Amino acid sequence: MQPIGFGSGPINTGLRILGQNIAERDTALERLSTGLRINRASDDPAGLISSEALSAALASLEAEGKALERSQAVGNTAEGASAQISGLLSEAEGLAVAAANTAGTSEAEREAMQLEMDSILQTIDRIATGTEFNGQKLLTGSFSVPLGDGTSERVRELDPGSLGEVWDIAPEVTDDGDVIVDPNAERVNLSDLGSGGVGSLLGNPELAQRILGQAREDVTTQLGALGALSKNTIAPRLAGISNKIENLSASRSLIRDADFAEEAARLIRSNIRTEASLSALSAGLDNQGRVLDLLG
Repeated sequence: MQPIGFGSGPINTGLRILGQNIAERDTALERLSTGLRINRASDDPAGLISSEALSAALASLEAEGKALERSQAVGNTAEGASAQISGLLSEAEGLAVAAANTAGTSEAEREAMQLEMDSILQTIDRIATGTEFNGQKLLTGSFSVPLGDGTSERVRELDPGSLGEVWDIAPEVTDDGDVIVDPNAERVNLSDLGSGGVGSLLGNPELAQRILGQAREDVTTQLGALGALSKNTIAPRLAGISNKIENLSASRSLIRDADFAEEAARLIRSNIRTEASLSALSAGLDNQGRVLDLLG
């Protein structure tokens, strides 16, 4: 004969089932509130280990991506400044061509052109020495753009003292292609185009044209290098990192994140079962009370 009371078999079974339903409901509520299927190691030890490894890999990739984005911003800044210098050199070349036409310009006009040339050189120098990113000078020859893999690309110096370097006496080229440099020739550059310089518009406008042509070639080479760096090195690496981050995030989400539809269904099911268990226990206790009343 079954004993009557809370210690009886049916009541204990009902209480056990009620506890299971409440635990299932609490688990569903926790996962819905946090959005995670794994909230502690006991939920899924193997899954937790895998998700933590994926999280570490994601953190590393995100840091690398931010570094490359910074490098791209640095390259864009250097490219913009180099493009400004290129535009100024084009203006200077126009002045040199006009100054070389001595039959069509007066001495006063050529002096005005030289003043404009001096202003252009000063502006180029300000851009070259003043262009910086986060306190670092970009066009002084001392900066290299980091590429995220331990390597870097140096940004060449673009100040007037390093641009447009040529021989003041044009070398001769033989029929065999050999270049013969006059032993009395000296190296000159963009800074020699200023007033009083050997390549000034008032002194030697033809030399000024050669210097400016070489300077424009130097800056164009710089622009091409920066453009290639951004397009062919940094951009592909950023795209690859973004793709890896997307795939790893999806994998981590699959392991660790909660399925809201599944958890919502589990919550509804456990609520129904909990209410049913409570009703059954209430009915069972009520029946036992009536039996005790009859026996009393």
